[in-house]
Amino acid sequence: MITKFKSIKNLAVFQNFDWDSTMLDPNGNIVNFKEINILYGRNYSGKTTLTRIIRALDTGELSDKYENPEFEVSFNDADDATHLDLTNHGKKVRVFNEDFVKENLRFIVNPDESIAPFAILGGNATIEAEIEALRNELGVNKEGEETGFYLELKNSTQVAKTAQQTYEEYNSQLNHKLSYKATNNPNGIKYKSNKYGDQNYTIRKLEADINVILETSFTPLSEDEVASKERLLTETVNEDIHEIPKPEINIISLSEKTEKLITKPISSSNKIEQLVKDSILNRWVKDGRQLHKEKLEKCSFCGNDITQDRWKELDSHFDEESEKLEKEIVNLIDEVEGSIITIENYLLIDKSSFYSKFHNNIDRLISLKEKIVFDLRNELTRLKSDLQERKDDLLNPKVFYQIKDYSKRLEWCWTIFENIRESANSYSEKLETEQSEAKKLLRLKEVSDFVNTIQYKDEVERIQQLKIDSDTKNRNKREIEQKIQDQIKIIEDKERLMNDEEKGAIKVNDYLNNFFGHNFLTLQALEEADQLGDKKVKFEIIRNGKKAHHLSE
Repeated sequence: MITKFKSIKNLAVFQNFDWDSTMLDPNGNIVNFKEINILYGRNYSGKTTLTRIIRALDTGELSDKYENPEFEVSFNDADDATHLDLTNHGKKVRVFNEDFVKENLRFIVNPDESIAPFAILGGNATIEAEIEALRNELGVNKEGEETGFYLELKNSTQVAKTAQQTYEEYNSQLNHKLSYKATNNPNGIKYKSNKYGDQNYTIRKLEADINVILETSFTPLSEDEVASKERLLTETVNEDIHEIPKPEINIISLSEKTEKLITKPISSSNKIEQLVKDSILNRWVKDGRQLHKEKLEKCSFCGNDITQDRWKELDSHFDEESEKLEKEIVNLIDEVEGSIITIENYLLIDKSSFYSKFHNNIDRLISLKEKIVFDLRNELTRLKSDLQERKDDLLNPKVFYQIKDYSKRLEWCWTIFENIRESANSYSEKLETEQSEAKKLLRLKEVSDFVNTIQYKDEVERIQQLKIDSDTKNRNKREIEQKIQDQIKIIEDKERLMNDEEKGAIKVNDYLNNFFGHNFLTLQALEEADQLGDKKVKFEIIRNGKKAHHLSE
């Protein structure tokens, strides 16, 4: 509180004023200002000059119209303030006088002007305490000595940094593995385009392939399938495979001929009974007859003469009917043997003339054909055996047992072969497409093996969890940063209230409302930046939400 104007020199009517020698009570005691003081006097008695001295303590300036002005103002709780230092007295001083009106209420004479800021006195102790508490909570932001929110920020920054580094490290390791697999020279997929089919393979394409193989519907190639696809990639376009004639083996016809010959009876008249009963002896005598007839007169075995009667008996026994039957049997045996040779050499397939794609089908066809040929040969061999048995015992008919006809199955083999052959010939046009597809499947198999080897899914899940952890800790850090900014803003707002402009506006609005009985006119504090970027406060009188004009005094 100001206690007195200790001295005033060269200021209007005050040329050499001294308080202690002038302001005395009737008893000669010095009289100082009280808490509330009223100064009154006639015009030009110095009232305005005193307000200008006090206002100089507010503005830090004194009018340059005064020549060599001097003054000293005393306070009850601070050092005296003089004209030599108008800003370091540490007191908040507010003056409403003619000068204040001219400088701050120019809107009275110019409706485009605003009201300069002003404040009311008192009430700051509470705000100061609040600011102090807020600053203590905010803490110190000195490196190595952080406290409060700044210590929280320091700790959370380190935690967030560690979490971010851990995430980036694992993510970088996985990306390195992916990059190595995709583009490493010479082991990357990119440099094995002859097998995997993409000379421009990249890490992004590898990630796309990984997404494909992670689908539940994906099944990688088996080892046998891999070998098959690799063989396919070595193939070039083959020449067309020529047609094989359809088999023409009539098993039924051979069976019927055989049945007819082996069951055919021979007349028993004029037959030598002993020979009829003994087929081996009959064959021996027949062969001997051919060796002796018209060549030898004596038997080469016993040395006796062969009589004409004996020759007649033998000729009657081995008559033309028997000779014809034997000849027919021999011819049919030759036909059966020819059929056996035919089926054994039928449908001899060169698997190498087919694309590897068809090898499995060809292998199955060959196995099927060999089984059918085996069965057919057995049946034909049985016909041959039946014929040979009758040939060896011409005089005695045999019982015929029906054989199984597998010739239709051999025709099936031919039909299957033709289907494969036609498919193989037309496949030449599809070879390039099939090889491209094979490369894709081989690549996906390679990617599948890679994913399993590095345990990709586990790696991704771990990295995702680390990313969530890093984001959470960085979010905590940002929240603390925001908390600090909010705290600083609150402190700044409180400090602005210490300047009392807003409080002044609030107080004036109370006065206006009390005077008018309504809120028709209000004073509003507006903050704006000056040319140097510093924030300044001004006031405007508002009427119905807009700046008011044409106001009476």
